[in-house]
Amino acid sequence: MAELWAFSGTALVLGLVLTVFAGPVAAWNRRASTKLGRGVAKDSEPSGFLWTAKYLRIVGGVMLVFGVAVLIKGLTSA
Repeated sequence: MAELWAFSGTALVLGLVLTVFAGPVAAWNRRASTKLGRGVAKDSEPSGFLWTAKYLRIVGGVMLVFGVAVLIKGLTSA
């Protein structure tokens, strides 16, 4: 039971951060990847989508939905 609460809490917190702060997180991700010597594609290129705020909002939204689903499962199974 504790695993459900921990998993749900983690998904909700990370999903909220990625959804609300997608722009700064995407910029930090791009800077950090560039400093580490990884080739970062431009936003207009198809492979550059992974570094965009839109991608992080999608991931954050999916995590929020998943976190809520696990939270509901945890609340109803108690």
